[in-house]
Amino acid sequence: RAEGHNTWVINPKNGFDQLLDGGGIIEGYNFTDNISRAVVDLTSVYSDDANAVKRGIEYDKSTGAVLIRDELDLKKTSELYWFMHTKADITLSADKKSAVLTAENLNGETKRLWVGITDGDGVFEIKAAAPLETSPNPDLWTENQNNAGDSVNPQTQNSNEGISKLAVHYQNTGLAVSQSVYMIPLK
Repeated sequence: RAEGHNTWVINPKNGFDQLLDGGGIIEGYNFTDNISRAVVDLTSVYSDDANAVKRGIEYDKSTGAVLIRDELDLKKTSELYWFMHTKADITLSADKKSAVLTAENLNGETKRLWVGITDGDGVFEIKAAAPLETSPNPDLWTENQNNAGDSVNPQTQNSNEGISKLAVHYQNTGLAVSQSVYMIPLK
């Protein structure tokens, strides 16, 4: 489901949250020595709810900064979720427009990442890495019930222990939604 893959959930429901026969189309890209950019048109996976959905990603190799820019043209006023899964500790700013993620790397060094909404009306919240209330219970899916359950093909949903979601939740949006999230490692 989209809610577990760091992409948009539009008008959450019990059924599919993206169209299974859709796909992303890379509209453009540009790679230089320092900057890598790409724009993906995701409209076909959201065509039930949106006229257009585009995501741009930019990576600055010199600073380690990442910019994620989303533009949605919705068919109706909608409910939206944007998620970022992390094992890091999350500290929200007072206005909830930014957060600092703190975690240890494999060498035991503490690393911090600043994440901020630089464009858009949303604010961050911290959610458990669990399915939304509107989502079907994957533990009850036939394909999970009919397998023996092992580390490759589990019978039940991963408990996501130690994982949180940095989330943005929009209710009753307008038809045009844009959001930019900027991330940069802190020294």
